[in-house]
Amino acid sequence: MSARKGRVLAPVRRTTGVVVAARDLELAGRLHLPRLDVPSGGRLLVTGSNGSGKSTLLKLVAGELAPSAGSLTVSAHRVGHLPQDVLFSRPERTAAEVYATATGSPVPLADLGLLHPREAHRPVGVLSTGQQRRLGLAVLVARRPDLMLLD
Repeated sequence: MSARKGRVLAPVRRTTGVVVAARDLELAGRLHLPRLDVPSGGRLLVTGSNGSGKSTLLKLVAGELAPSAGSLTVSAHRVGHLPQDVLFSRPERTAAEVYATATGSPVPLADLGLLHPREAHRPVGVLSTGQQRRLGLAVLVARRPDLMLLD
């Protein structure tokens, strides 16, 4: 992400340790990031215009893409990534079934407050895009990642 295409805003608070460190990170034709440090416990907001590399950066950090140059170190043990488009392999299954199968979590889906209880028993294929994203977020939160990437 070049300076003219987007900005990387500094985390609000700093603690000891770095969970993400990038140096001269590149994905040919899609992203160039000279330096990035995200402290443990910190938050980072990445802004920029369409096509500036925001999603590409998150996919690199999540390990879904490999950089073509530079270095990227992610010290989190469990990285969770919520992509822009959440897809479910079995759209005929209910939200509650998808959540239970994906997480095995002792925390009921309803307790997270991300999906109205009446939607929990509807097939995910008939849920709105927003409801599907909230279900994806519920699954992500229940898996308790050390690093959460929200696109």
